[in-house]
Amino acid sequence: MPDFYFQIIHNYLIGTIGFSAVRDNVKVVYIKLSDGFLAQNNLQNKQGQLEMEAQQGIVMGPTVKPNFAAMAKAASRDKDSIQNSLNNLFQLIGDLLQEGTNVEVDLQEFGKFSSINRQIIYAPLNKQKPSAFQGK
Repeated sequence: MPDFYFQIIHNYLIGTIGFSAVRDNVKVVYIKLSDGFLAQNNLQNKQGQLEMEAQQGIVMGPTVKPNFAAMAKAASRDKDSIQNSLNNLFQLIGDLLQEGTNVEVDLQEFGKFSSINRQIIYAPLNKQKPSAFQGK
């Protein structure tokens, strides 16, 4: 499955969806926010985040433009509403992350963004870790 980049907002890329290899044949979704998105929202990556990504073997390319027409058809919506929904979603994420001194935005299967004093940490969902509800 190819990675894709998000819709352009205000002439900059929001970010890239890629995959992090957990083990052979197991990958988890990984979201990397762009420098433009971070600057627009007065945020920055936590020091060491880029080095950690390099060590974990996160693959962010090659990139392809998302097919919004196919997404719209699958969701029984029009293309503009799909694009606007994604734009609004990431605008809300940016607003939330800059809102306070300690903020978490949990995206369930897509991982979690944490902002401590506007320094961003992204943690992908770890499918190998058992749920707390399973008692393990």
